[in-house]
Amino acid sequence: MEATIGKKIDSIELFPASEGFFAYQDSADRKRHVALILNAGIFYEFVPADEIHNENPTRLTIGQVELGKNYALIVSNNVGLWGYNIGDMVQFVSKAPYRVIVSAASSISTSRLWRTRRLPKK
Repeated sequence: MEATIGKKIDSIELFPASEGFFAYQDSADRKRHVALILNAGIFYEFVPADEIHNENPTRLTIGQVELGKNYALIVSNNVGLWGYNIGDMVQFVSKAPYRVIVSAASSISTSRLWRTRRLPKK
């Protein structure tokens, strides 16, 4: 963009979608890394990329992810019964705080709804 308009423009990376606003760039020195917003009523689950087309793929919560692996992002709101595959893949680059890069946007089918997991009885 600098070559087009002749000067540097400050910008930040964002990760919005029609399903919610998921992440934003929280540091100028991390151009592609965005911090997940964890307190805005969105419940995140992560399906390992190599399992996305399985009948019953592993569904990980935020505390179970590993750095450097690609995951399909599944979201539901705090009252939702279904998780929704938004079609984007993310890769974690930090866990304190949780930061991701969008490793593949809209690369997988979004036509599948995921039944929300039942919590174990105490």
